[in-house]
Amino acid sequence: MLKIRGMDIYYVRGDDDSFTIQPVQADGTPITGYTGVFSVKRTYDDTDYILQCPMDGSVVDLTHEKTQKLAYGDYVWDVQLTLADGAHQTIGPGKFHMLPDVTTT
Repeated sequence: MLKIRGMDIYYVRGDDDSFTIQPVQADGTPITGYTGVFSVKRTYDDTDYILQCPMDGSVVDLTHEKTQKLAYGDYVWDVQLTLADGAHQTIGPGKFHMLPDVTTT
């Protein structure tokens, strides 16, 4: 289960889910030709990442293999984009709620 409300992401640990990020210019024109990395940390000031996922085009894939052993709890996230001209832009930050799973096999 994956839900996004505002800038908050709710995700059940160990699920296979994905979501799309489509950045746009101020006038609403889609930005193309970028790469991105989705990052999750315990707090904004932490230096260690709980999870980092390079984007596949505009898609962030959260998979069973990447998340099954992570501790559930509340984290923070953002996406750092590198645009075609080399400029960096950040989407987020927001809260990432890693929900516990009952069945772990």
